[in-house]
Amino acid sequence: MESRKISQRILLALLVVIIAIPAVAKEKREIIERFRANAMSLDVGRASLLDIAMFSWTTAEDREALVAAFQSGGNEGVYDFLDKQEEKGVLQVPGSLGYQMRYAYQFENEGKRQIVLATNRPILMGRMLNTNSAEYSVSLVVLELDKETEEGEGTLVLGAQFGVDKETGKLTIETAGNNPTRLTKVRVLDK
Repeated sequence: MESRKISQRILLALLVVIIAIPAVAKEKREIIERFRANAMSLDVGRASLLDIAMFSWTTAEDREALVAAFQSGGNEGVYDFLDKQEEKGVLQVPGSLGYQMRYAYQFENEGKRQIVLATNRPILMGRMLNTNSAEYSVSLVVLELDKETEEGEGTLVLGAQFGVDKETGKLTIETAGNNPTRLTKVRVLDK
């Protein structure tokens, strides 16, 4: 009789949890744009499919704040800045739950649409991440799209450190592996 009461209490507790889940579930965000690309690691000769869903874009003011964070705190400043940002999009690779992209800035350069995405987490793509890149905290995606066809190419840096070129004063990126991952057949998908 006592075990039956315990079973009923457990069942009641499970029902309460199941009913409460929708109330605390994360609000589904509207996707404003989607991208797909083939990712090819030149280091290990492995290809993978990559999907990106965008929810919002980083503002020019936030871009300036990121630059200021780097100037004052270096790579740790970039990491801390990204850690405080809301999710702008999700990068999905097979076998993962996805990576929150916390920086998503787009601009035009030489007639092409440029998109820079960043997360403060190392992106793991099976064996496409070498052991050194796990030490680097920021991963980047850079896309370059033709404005008319909405197709192009890009680069995925699985772990990055930033620096400043002493001659030009421009931001530089040091990759953790020998080669960044090439993104080919980048295209905009319907929502």
